[in-house]
Amino acid sequence: MRGDLRFVLAAIDGPPAEEAVLHVATVVAGDMGLPVRSVRVVPGIGLRGESRHAAIGRVARGESYELQGRPEGLLAELVELPVTAMTVLGARQRQRRAGGRRTAGTAVALARRCTQPLLLVPASVRSWRGPQRVLTLLDGTGATALAAATALTGIRRPDTVSIPLHMVDDPGGLVPGAPAPSAACAVAANGHRTPDAGANGNGMRKRRDAVDVQVLETVATTDIDLVVVAWPRQTHGPYASVVLDILATTSVPVLLVPVVIPT
Repeated sequence: MRGDLRFVLAAIDGPPAEEAVLHVATVVAGDMGLPVRSVRVVPGIGLRGESRHAAIGRVARGESYELQGRPEGLLAELVELPVTAMTVLGARQRQRRAGGRRTAGTAVALARRCTQPLLLVPASVRSWRGPQRVLTLLDGTGATALAAATALTGIRRPDTVSIPLHMVDDPGGLVPGAPAPSAACAVAANGHRTPDAGANGNGMRKRRDAVDVQVLETVATTDIDLVVVAWPRQTHGPYASVVLDILATTSVPVLLVPVVIPT
């Protein structure tokens, strides 16, 4: 497919998230100067071989919006197309019982397969205006920071403010490479713009076992409108637990960035 056919993919599957997904995809596509391609995957016996390839091509060209087959498999092929600039889809949010397993859903299943970032949108999002104030979860490694920054570059605006949240294991120590707390960090934690927030790596720091709470509290008490999270493409382990808890309860879109998280 030619490079001039790039688009923003909106994966829709009906209420309650469909309206939010289409809205966010339209905003992102407008900022990028690209069209939106909507797709709805109907579970069932899908096409194979050349017929499957042709059906996916029709969606990419905007000639069709419906496919039949396994949602995560078909969507993964669309996400990984060179012409797919960004993919937006709904985030399933359900109350988790104490001791119960987290619900996964198509979004997480897709995130485990894809090597490209995914923008997951809660159904409650109705008036999103784009990434103006972004909270980025970092673990102090260069791989995570680079992956998050690269993914955000694709949708950020010239006036986007990025506030990093550094994750630590030792409550008395810093993650490798993270700066010591400063007055600038405290200002960033209060949600106010400072020259130090984002550009040079300053920001908040929090113990790993309280990161999800810190992220949700920061979103709830400030005007953060996007969370960027490096995604290890796993559903087990402490880091994956943080990611899944954020997805299950966030009130703003989350940009999931696939990356290898050091253990």
